[in-house]
Amino acid sequence: MLTFSVKITEGIIYDAIKGAVNECLPALARQIAGADKPGDLSTASGFTILRNGKPITDDQIGKFRDKPLTRSVKYSAVVTVGGVTATIGI
Repeated sequence: MLTFSVKITEGIIYDAIKGAVNECLPALARQIAGADKPGDLSTASGFTILRNGKPITDDQIGKFRDKPLTRSVKYSAVVTVGGVTATIGI
């Protein structure tokens, strides 16, 4: 039997959220604007990743990247598409 362990770090979670939101934004813009006009709405879309409710950037994640994820640390993303804002938490 092969046994291994995986350390889930804050960097893994940050990268997963960033990648998922980047993948979803164009589809959200198409759904909200309609298939014929996604261009205008996609330029009016964006997101911010939050760590414990406060914005964190690519530059700032460096000091947390290799830390194991604990229950006391919460990540989420605030996504805005065409004036509609939603918070996505994990």
